[in-house]
Amino acid sequence: MAYQLQQYDEARMAYEQLLKLFPKSNRAGEALYGLGWTALRQEQCEMAVEAWQTLLQRDPDVMQAPDIHYHLGQCYIQLAKYPDARRHLGSIPRHRQRARWRGAGGCTADSNGRVQRPAKWAVREPRRLREEA
Repeated sequence: MAYQLQQYDEARMAYEQLLKLFPKSNRAGEALYGLGWTALRQEQCEMAVEAWQTLLQRDPDVMQAPDIHYHLGQCYIQLAKYPDARRHLGSIPRHRQRARWRGAGGCTADSNGRVQRPAKWAVREPRRLREEA
């Protein structure tokens, strides 16, 4: 909530507290992602890089990986670390191909937005009721 209200110091403290108290929580990845964004909004690229690198080490195929690699590349450009920037920006296409979203009922959507339904959802013609005369 603090992040949406642009209260970045409060948001950063909340993310850091969550990570300190519950480092193995299933919400830790979200906290690292938010911590990176909070740092970026405060123009603290080093802190953003640290948070996002930690997230990628924990889960290299996290759904936000393409976005994270893009922003890591931009941060490394600002920090004049061009080889690191090139490495992250160059990995975006590979991560976009692997990024998948799992929706309700087992639907998936690839990075191009194409929804794929599981076989059990095959489209069938509706049954027609016979009209009795």
